[in-house]
Amino acid sequence: MLMGEIGTGVLIGATLGALALPLVWLAFGSLALGATVAIALTVASSAATAIGFLLPWFFARFGYDPALGSGPVATVIQDAFSLMSYILTASLLL
Repeated sequence: MLMGEIGTGVLIGATLGALALPLVWLAFGSLALGATVAIALTVASSAATAIGFLLPWFFARFGYDPALGSGPVATVIQDAFSLMSYILTASLLL
């Protein structure tokens, strides 16, 4: 199931990246910036789906309410990881 969720995240991220790349490239005139946004969107979407799948499972496994892992906790972790992926991708490509 996890691989299916990650595959869905990669597909969504790749689609968003494919849409964003030409728009960012045209708007800012930088292919590197467009590629940075596209790659970061793909990584962030993949990670967000994995986190959204695993956190409730971990919470249930350790005896806590799984709803706790699918609400604010998951959002904070996903946002932090997304920000880190954007910064890391930009530092490598720009």
